[in-house]
Amino acid sequence: PCSGNGEVGADSSHEAGGEPFGDFFPWMPCSGNGEVKLPYASMPYVLLGGSVLLAQVVLQIFGNAFFRNCQVILGFGVGYFAALVSSFPSPDEPDRRLHYVVSAGRHPSRPIITVPLFSPSTYPLSVYPALILPLLTCFIITTVETLGDVAASAEASQLFDDLASDGSGLEERIQGGLLADGLSSFMACALTSLPTTTMSQNNGVIAMTRCASRRVGYACAVWLLVFGVLSDVASIMTSVPNCVLGGMMTLLFAQIVVSGIRLLNADASAPRARYIIAAGMAFGLGSASAISPNLKIGGESTGLLTTTLELILTTPYCVGTIVALLLHALLPY
Repeated sequence: PCSGNGEVGADSSHEAGGEPFGDFFPWMPCSGNGEVKLPYASMPYVLLGGSVLLAQVVLQIFGNAFFRNCQVILGFGVGYFAALVSSFPSPDEPDRRLHYVVSAGRHPSRPIITVPLFSPSTYPLSVYPALILPLLTCFIITTVETLGDVAASAEASQLFDDLASDGSGLEERIQGGLLADGLSSFMACALTSLPTTTMSQNNGVIAMTRCASRRVGYACAVWLLVFGVLSDVASIMTSVPNCVLGGMMTLLFAQIVVSGIRLLNADASAPRARYIIAAGMAFGLGSASAISPNLKIGGESTGLLTTTLELILTTPYCVGTIVALLLHALLPY
């Protein structure tokens, strides 16, 4: 719930146009929506983001099994099409229209297929000691996230009860997820790319589409590899306005909150467990709503320790997990 709650708030901000320039300056224009730069929570942003949510609700109510299973991508397509055909009058040039989607077409000088090539002479590998502690903290945080994501995917796939009763079944599943996370992150960094982690919104996709087939996962992996070398697809993905992307992600992360609550409900029978869950959620959700937007330690130039502390305290599920682990170790049975 802490992870989903924090992401629902962030994606709701994107649905309103994106993060404004500071919480105290909501009237300043938001970027990330093509040529259109309106103040935070402007009505055009809200309508475009709301079109994605409305399309998903309509498909859930009136669609057959196929359309309900495809409601995520279909809702995204409705919002993207609405942004593609919409425009906003320019405040400086009355005869010009500003567009929400730009650079969706193919550039004549860009090749159709781009294959990343790694060369140690072009990208020399080295170790930067100053980043070891922050990156170690990041990997600890993503490890905590992976634990929750793997358990939530088992719950959304209706496998959690069977795996939990099996004894080692759930642990083996989590171990496999952590191993895959570590190997993929190591390979990505060795190839001068960003490390990877499990994506919480996939649990929302499973819950909404009710499709948990491994073959679908393999097909998605193949499509991601193919799309990764097609530059035109990358151009389309980068042209998606923040308000449309936020409208799609908000409902997905809300599904994660529901899955997390169902998981907690299965373990909250004993008073000790209820207290640990309540304390963890109190600190985790509190950091999401109060600490994260306002915390700034050390002013403009932060040191290594303060940067790491900020990273931990502004990550809701990390705060909640730390509190829950401490209480689990300290409270008597």
